[in-house]
Amino acid sequence: MPHLINRSRNEYLKVVVLHNGHTELRPPLNRDDVEGKFEPSSRSPAVTGAEAGASVDAAKQPIRISCDGHLHPGRYDQKSQSLLRMIQMANENRIKYFVAMRIPTNVNSLQSDRRYVDMTSCGETYYLPQSLFDNDEPLSRAKVVEAKKQVELCMNTEVDWIQAAEYMKLTEDQKDRIDLAITGLYLGDPRAPFSLLQKIAGNEAPFSLVGEVTLAKEVVMHLLPHESQAHLKSHIKPFCTLAEIIGLTGMPISLHCDVDTSIQEDIRSGHPANLNGIMKLFSDTQLEETTIIWAHFGGISRFGSVPETHYSNLDSLLRRFPNLMIDLSWSRVASKLDPAQVAELINTHPDRFIMGSDALAPHDADVLGHTYTIYNEPGGLFSQLTEDALEKTLVTNYEKTIRAGREHCKKFKQHILPKIEDMLSDPAVDTIIPNELRRLMVETYKETDPDYFQQLSQKALQRSIARKDAIAYVEEMDSQNIKLLTPSSSERGHSPPYTATASRLRFYLDDADAPSRTATESLARRTLEHRREYPEQLQPSATAAAAGRTGRAARTGRPGRSWRAALTAAAARAMSAAPAALPAAHTGSSGKEKPPWLR
Repeated sequence: MPHLINRSRNEYLKVVVLHNGHTELRPPLNRDDVEGKFEPSSRSPAVTGAEAGASVDAAKQPIRISCDGHLHPGRYDQKSQSLLRMIQMANENRIKYFVAMRIPTNVNSLQSDRRYVDMTSCGETYYLPQSLFDNDEPLSRAKVVEAKKQVELCMNTEVDWIQAAEYMKLTEDQKDRIDLAITGLYLGDPRAPFSLLQKIAGNEAPFSLVGEVTLAKEVVMHLLPHESQAHLKSHIKPFCTLAEIIGLTGMPISLHCDVDTSIQEDIRSGHPANLNGIMKLFSDTQLEETTIIWAHFGGISRFGSVPETHYSNLDSLLRRFPNLMIDLSWSRVASKLDPAQVAELINTHPDRFIMGSDALAPHDADVLGHTYTIYNEPGGLFSQLTEDALEKTLVTNYEKTIRAGREHCKKFKQHILPKIEDMLSDPAVDTIIPNELRRLMVETYKETDPDYFQQLSQKALQRSIARKDAIAYVEEMDSQNIKLLTPSSSERGHSPPYTATASRLRFYLDDADAPSRTATESLARRTLEHRREYPEQLQPSATAAAAGRTGRAARTGRPGRSWRAALTAAAARAMSAAPAALPAAHTGSSGKEKPPWLR
């Protein structure tokens, strides 16, 4: 589009909006008709705190002030409710702040019959005809195959520019009610960090978090035709690097990652299919300084059930990973949960849960408040929480995590991005090294904003202490022979014993599934098929490998070992090492303590 070269960014954004067919689902509102400053509405009793419990209606609990950490103004066909209308509905539900997450994909019909174009209404049917997903029966492989014949999803990375342009038209009071999320990132692309930083630098609108991003999601992952898209079980490394850089900006990540498969034929009782991959992801050192908000009460899906060990597994994961938080979003999930077990978990970890609706382009205030209503029923979840845990879940944790992310990102944009703007616009630069960026941040913040530098150092120190406490807790449980997570049948009897957390867990899981960190699942599958088709080609490789082992034995005086045997031995040494023998977390070769967040 040569005629756009000399246009300003705002003019370009207008053209982007035009070319993407961005349309509202209802007639536009007048900006002056929507109250931006938060005021309790007349729709429900204006009560907060202890007053809410003292004025209980036998039929309906009063609505308290809350925040919404998971909300989608638009659908997969890019039709949306305006941000003004979302503020209006938030006022009716007494929602103080909410996150605006644009869906970063487009739906393409694969049917020649034009009537199928209308099926992309993109509700909870997952962009498919109601006849295919019109009930809550378990998902079958046949349904997924049928879905793949009808539609596919394509990434739309421009949604963040569109939403930011709409945001900038609001009044200051209206802007303060909304936390913008960056969603249009191609998770498997090594250059995704460039896209992230360019969006932060190129928008006057502030961003507060990244996500919802998806690593495992029942039907959706099968409708993405790109093999290079990051997935929990393959091609995950680019996402880990992106997550580390997101952590450096100070923003959290909202992560959709189903804990189990939803396909009926693949469900195993006793151990969720994705649990090992999730533990490996959370224990990756690149994610240690990044806050992860695990959506849908830790990956409960629409068609899947709640695994029988899910509540105890979440308790274990929260104890292991201090940077992990859980959101309570989606009415589909809320209706499956056991209020008593959820309440016990939240009361035990009151600082780790955030309220969310996961409403998808809601058409009225009742739809937006549906998830809240389920939790707020008499005898429901909210009635079983302590006052402190309820207040933190509804408001405080949102402000400490998502609102704080907004302020951290502003500082990053003010002090750090100007120093790397040439690099972001240089096509010859193909990677961002997180450690180099971290080093630049230390030097810059220390010089330009010492108070903020001290604040970050204190925060990093607290996280370091929390990680050490988590490791100490798991080691104590292990010494008492209490296993915090139950291994799958394939892991029982595996040597070394199934134990865990932080660095030790990484050794164990890398041994269990090392190849998936370096090759996509599809590549591994094609390699296996090739070997089966041409078995005669295996002999030279086996001969060469044997020769290599013989050569190593001759050079070292020790018998050669395969990579799996070597990893197993390394894992065993790590497991048997005394805690005192492990390297100090924050000391250099000189023994002097490094700044807590300079890793």
